[in-house]
Amino acid sequence: ETLLPYYLPEEVLSTEGSPVSKDEIIVLPKGEMFGELAALFRSRRTATVSAHRKNNYPCKTLEIKIQALRILSKRNKKFKEFIEDRFRQRSLAQFLKADPLFSQCDKEFVDEITLNANFYTYKPLEPILVEGDDNREFFIILSGFVKLSMRIQTQDFNFHALKKGDFFGEMELMSDGKISSSVTAINNVQLLGLKQSLFDKLLELDAPREIITQTARKREKSSEGMELQVGSLSL
Repeated sequence: ETLLPYYLPEEVLSTEGSPVSKDEIIVLPKGEMFGELAALFRSRRTATVSAHRKNNYPCKTLEIKIQALRILSKRNKKFKEFIEDRFRQRSLAQFLKADPLFSQCDKEFVDEITLNANFYTYKPLEPILVEGDDNREFFIILSGFVKLSMRIQTQDFNFHALKKGDFFGEMELMSDGKISSSVTAINNVQLLGLKQSLFDKLLELDAPREIITQTARKREKSSEGMELQVGSLSL
């Protein structure tokens, strides 16, 4: 579904209401896209967009709804790579710096993560990790929600939900690689994946290691508590 709204030229103003300097304005040419990162990754808009005053002609735009963007990302490999590369260049470093998990990372390490991280997209109720399988990657949620569940006897029990900025996969990377609990997308989910080598390098830093190990202990206790609770009910 698309719309074709028109925007009349107007003077660009700052949040205080004063005119913005020409040095702070970037003019987008015909065919350029904007707003796609904020839409797909559910992030804050980082710029104000106004119709250009050149010749005082109205600015005609094509508005693509978020669901159509998701379909394009799923079905068109080139468009998916375009979005991922743009996110790497414009937003990923900013996202990492705002996350306490990466607060001790220097610019060199942030650049390494930005260059080598993988991106994953999942639909609602789509499995991400399956209990018992192997996993050698650490995941950070860029947008959306996921649920953690365990199979006890013949049933699956949910014991935790994670949101944007949360992570999972750490327990497998610090043990034998076997997934201890299944992870499933609750809604549309965007993930950032770090390979074992980047995860190991992250653990060398005090603050990330403390956050990760504490989180792993809490989740282990939650899963053990779930097993005990279900076991007592079945007696």
